[in-house]
Amino acid sequence: MILFQIVWKNLLRRKIRSLLTVIGIGVGIGAVVSLVSITNGFVHGWKYLLEGHGIDLTILKSGSDANFIAHLMSHLDESLADELRKVPGVASVQVSLVDMASIEDKPSVMLFGYVPGEEMMNRLKFPSGRSVASDDQDEIVLGTALARALNVKIGDEVEVEREFMTVVGICESSNLLEDGAGILSLERLQKLMNREGKVTAFGAHLEDPAKLEEVKKAIETRFPNLSALSTREAVDENVGTKMAQALSWGVSLIVLLVGAIATMNTMFMSVFERTREIGILRALGWRQSRIISMILQESVLLSFCGGVVGIFLGMGAVRMLNLFRQLRGLIQAEYTTFLFSEAIVLALILGILGGVLPAWRGSRLPPVEALRHE
Repeated sequence: MILFQIVWKNLLRRKIRSLLTVIGIGVGIGAVVSLVSITNGFVHGWKYLLEGHGIDLTILKSGSDANFIAHLMSHLDESLADELRKVPGVASVQVSLVDMASIEDKPSVMLFGYVPGEEMMNRLKFPSGRSVASDDQDEIVLGTALARALNVKIGDEVEVEREFMTVVGICESSNLLEDGAGILSLERLQKLMNREGKVTAFGAHLEDPAKLEEVKKAIETRFPNLSALSTREAVDENVGTKMAQALSWGVSLIVLLVGAIATMNTMFMSVFERTREIGILRALGWRQSRIISMILQESVLLSFCGGVVGIFLGMGAVRMLNLFRQLRGLIQAEYTTFLFSEAIVLALILGILGGVLPAWRGSRLPPVEALRHE
């Protein structure tokens, strides 16, 4: 307890330097928290979107399962749905088209094309308006987040890829991907994007989900150009997901390096300024291990405080991003206990890495030379 009190007083003696170190570490940890939480939100959003459709198997063109762009541009013949329905164990097959398009001043909005009357369209919840009624109408449904960002209401017209469409419904979804997207009838989206008769993926409902692997093998054997993926595989194997996760870890490593250097610089300066003080402690009988413990505790305490500050900075950064009109409602972060624990552990690692060398140097100062230091 006495050693900790000394550590605490040492940090308070240099308030400005300690505060700047905490803020510096906090900014780095905050970047990790915000980026990883947004990545988690995207990954889980994609997963919940598939699960919300009640899909057991997502069937894609081979190769597009691991490439998000290839997945969006995948051209599968819509007629394959009839053949897939004949595979033993398949109860029903739904078709969907996913693409990116400009809506008003937003250059890249995700659009979903569903068949009116099928489950994918019927499961949508409408706090106002209705679903798309038919294939031959210029009608569009907007997610609540997208409608809010565009500041439109039922009956308004929006420009989609230079064509005007009437907003007939605003759907509410707990999934951000859908909440920030536009939904059209499949045929209308096919015409809009010049992809007539083509779809992005098929969603299969199985008679017995326990036979998923058996049905999956049957589909891939019968259709060598297709890949059948479970919901988890469709998310985990997507290269977009992998890239986002890799980016999160990459930023974490950069933060670890920069934070460790900043912490090390602070602790080296602290040891240098307290050379005489450390010499006195050594002359009073303090062991090298006790000197090391004191300096490491100072470093770790600074980093811990930086980690706590970083968690709040990261959460605040996400909230700030959502204040921008172009991004409002289109960013969803998922915070977990594991993420916060990871942030604190990362901060503690910074403290250890940044403090170990200064602590070692401070402990090896000869008492006589240290006492002569001015």
